[in-house]
Amino acid sequence: MPKIQYLEVISEDVKLAHTIFARNIKEARQARQWTQETAAQRCLLPLLTYRAVENGHLTTGIGAYWQVLDTLGLLAGIADLAAPSRDLVGQTTKRKTQRVRT
Repeated sequence: MPKIQYLEVISEDVKLAHTIFARNIKEARQARQWTQETAAQRCLLPLLTYRAVENGHLTTGIGAYWQVLDTLGLLAGIADLAAPSRDLVGQTTKRKTQRVRT
């Protein structure tokens, strides 16, 4: 069976959302009138890694994105990304499981 690379199966919706995310990071940097070099230095990241973040490379580690968001002061809401309150399937499954146990 051929090995499927995860990048081959990422949906177009995910790719679009990630592109918008990267574009938002670039816009935030530009609003601060920072060069990419300045942003990379402030984020303590290599310039190539910072550029990969702004270009939305899906193979760039999530830690680099978190570091950039933290440096830009844009971490608000990150903890809510996969919050149980937003997981409708998980909530439904949990309710069904609880009903079976009672």
